[in-house]
Amino acid sequence: EEGLHIDGNNVISTLDISLLEALKGSNYKVKTIFGDKDIVVIPQSKHRDEVIIPNCGVGGKYDQKVILNISYPENLDKLINILSEA
Repeated sequence: EEGLHIDGNNVISTLDISLLEALKGSNYKVKTIFGDKDIVVIPQSKHRDEVIIPNCGVGGKYDQKVILNISYPENLDKLINILSEA
């Protein structure tokens, strides 16, 4: 499947989300070898954190690891000012 690759017995995919989505947390649908599955990205997730989907790896016995790819806004000045005041 496009967007999925095998690492040992696990399936690996990535999920692109914004910094705000990572900080707030949210629900997402991701592609697996068994069709779309719902996952939860917990609040305050970090870049390269993994969300594990059990039994969605090779043969349905192993896992799918969804690696979070968090994008940062182009202009961080306002965010830096807010955080500096906290």
